[in-house]
Amino acid sequence: MDRSEIAPLTGLRAFAALAVVLYNHRVLLHSALPGLPAGVGTQGYLGVDVFFVLSGFVLALNYGGRIHSGRDYFEFVGYRVARLYPLHLFTLAAVLVMVHGALSLGFTVYSPHRFVIDRQLLLHVLMIHSWGFEEGLRYNLPSWSISAEFFAYLLFPLFWALTARFSRPRLAGLAAPLAVATSVLILAALGHENLHVSTKHTLIRVSGAFLAGCLVYRARALGGPPARWLETLLLWGVLAVAISPWADPVMAVAACALIYALTGGQQSLLARPFSWAPVVWLGRISYSIYLVHLPVASVLNRLAPHLIGPDTPAWGGVALVALDALLVIGVAAACYYAVELPGRRVLRSSVRRLAGYPA
Repeated sequence: MDRSEIAPLTGLRAFAALAVVLYNHRVLLHSALPGLPAGVGTQGYLGVDVFFVLSGFVLALNYGGRIHSGRDYFEFVGYRVARLYPLHLFTLAAVLVMVHGALSLGFTVYSPHRFVIDRQLLLHVLMIHSWGFEEGLRYNLPSWSISAEFFAYLLFPLFWALTARFSRPRLAGLAAPLAVATSVLILAALGHENLHVSTKHTLIRVSGAFLAGCLVYRARALGGPPARWLETLLLWGVLAVAISPWADPVMAVAACALIYALTGGQQSLLARPFSWAPVVWLGRISYSIYLVHLPVASVLNRLAPHLIGPDTPAWGGVALVALDALLVIGVAAACYYAVELPGRRVLRSSVRRLAGYPA
């Protein structure tokens, strides 16, 4: 399978990120558009599980069987840090400046205890804060999943060793949902009613989905592209899951099926909407969208009561939602080009020098 960018999978990142944005902006959305069904956005947090499965697939595609030495592992982890760290550190600092600046000016802040600067800040700087150290979310709240992904990156050689043991595509394909089901059952046994687990036990949530993504890659690499009829069946199956009451426990399984289908080729019926250029671009900036969307929502939630009210016409609510979307995408794009890409290049170059390669 070609290791260059698979456009439909990049497009899938956009949909996963927008699902999380919808979830965290649901208060603003429902206040601006009171006619929306109450359930809109309530399960958008499942977009994170799509990211976890997708990360496992992409890393297996690009690095599976290619880490043979300590230097290989150092370079791999360094590249992963270069991918995550610049924007994580920037948004962490930006949130602290924004919140403490507002407090110094006399503004009230929702849950100010979440932004107290204490020893927990070091855990966030090291990207290990969701490894069971925190009782509640702190600082830039969505970054919990970045910490969980970092854990999965560190253990990728182990995940790949398990994955490589499968030599038949059907067995690998069956093992992927089993990995997800195992993590769901463990979380249920620990008392979690759904997959909305973002503090304790997050490593269980990410491990099952990440391993499933590796196994989907193995099934795809061994078995070739899916038949067109199977693509269509998987598409309708995923859509049925997404709107069903059972979306929470099985969304990661649906993500496995969707990722398997999307690798059949950019011209397939299923892949076309995910391969549309604007969607692919949103997928490229999806990490920035994910990390900046909640600060934007916090600001707009404070402004919303002053902008809309009982007498506000319907177009006013639509305009506020459109402004919300434009701000999230605009801020994310600025961070992508000004922070994420330059920071990644600098850190990758440093990693290569430290590993003994030409920069």
